Amino acid sequence: MSDMVSFVQEAGRRSQSLRFEPDRLVLASADDRSARELSLAYYDTDVRRAVTSVAGRLWRRDGAATRYALLAPKRRGETLEIWPDIQHDRIVAEMAARWKAMRRRVVRIDFGADAAHEMARFEALRQRRVIDAEECAAAIARIAARA
Repeated sequence: MSDMVSFVQEAGRRSQSLRFEPDRLVLASADDRSARELSLAYYDTDVRRAVTSVAGRLWRRDGAATRYALLAPKRRGETLEIWPDIQHDRIVAEMAARWKAMRRRVVRIDFGADAAHEMARFEALRQRRVIDAEECAAAIARIAARA
């Protein structure tokens, strides 16, 4: 996986660029009235429950947009949408690969760290929905057993 990958999508008078950096996704979007840029850690997107649906107006005949719920506390209720263009599948694959790589890093237990700190970290990951309750309980049990 390359350190940084970028995509640009355009639809009518809207555009968005997605820049995949090592630890975050930078999304810049613009239309006739406004422009915004936001930076998201990969764990702030709900990749496991992505919704792919056919849009009312399609940019390609067989196109379907993919929507990811944003999990960051300040972004709850917002979604990241990958538009149905020729790059759609490559962007979705990049998103999944980055999310999986991030997840592998954050769910590793650091047995050299303070046990209480590691337990709190796993509880925070559960609250952010990066891991589920079962994974959290199993990690906490492993940490407690080694403490």
